[in-house]
Amino acid sequence: MRRPGRETRLRRFAPLAVVAALCLGAAPAPPTEKPPRKDDVPRAREAARSFLVPIDAGLYADTWENAAAYTKSIVPKPAWENGIRIIRSPLGDVRSRALKKSDYTRSLAGAPIGEYVIVQFETKFEKRPEPAAETVVTMRQKDGAWKVSGYFIQ
Repeated sequence: MRRPGRETRLRRFAPLAVVAALCLGAAPAPPTEKPPRKDDVPRAREAARSFLVPIDAGLYADTWENAAAYTKSIVPKPAWENGIRIIRSPLGDVRSRALKKSDYTRSLAGAPIGEYVIVQFETKFEKRPEPAAETVVTMRQKDGAWKVSGYFIQ
């Protein structure tokens, strides 16, 4: 029996890879020495909220265009789109979303050293009876902009 080619294996495991990549930042590292600048956390929260707009509209592929450069370098657009679709589609429409917390850190497990703000929302979805913890991990880019490097729902 012939072994599947590399492309077939990659296609089969791409959704798993994107889910793993989207989960970067599930647990912040211990407090760091250097605090964030005054406007970092509000700007990162705004980037997180902006990221959720196309997701709420079902435009999952659009979010890859505005993802962090690091994330785009390791997750191809089709895998990113499929990963988000797997996470969000079964939940239905958002009924409500409230900011729960925002944590600044310089390191995350499994991610390169950088500047991150982990933004967590309490979100109620149409097809989920209890509220979910919806988490968007933002990462400061070289140009100072905040872009999303991870997304997951618990």
